[in-house]
Amino acid sequence: MSAYTYNPGRALPTVATMAPFFGDMNALNFTISVVFYNLTFKLSKKGTMFWLNATIVLVFSTMAIVVSIVVV
Repeated sequence: MSAYTYNPGRALPTVATMAPFFGDMNALNFTISVVFYNLTFKLSKKGTMFWLNATIVLVFSTMAIVVSIVVV
């Protein structure tokens, strides 16, 4: 038997504490940098890099909105 046994009740407060900051981290680290990359280099809307960046913005913005609603 190991010295540490998994207790799911112990992990929940940690996740609940981190959840409010998850949206801020997404907005600062992923979404804003990708938007600025697209604006700075004026990528073609026909290119795959533009659509990959647009997908990243959409996914992380959605996650940030969901997390901010869940935290309340």
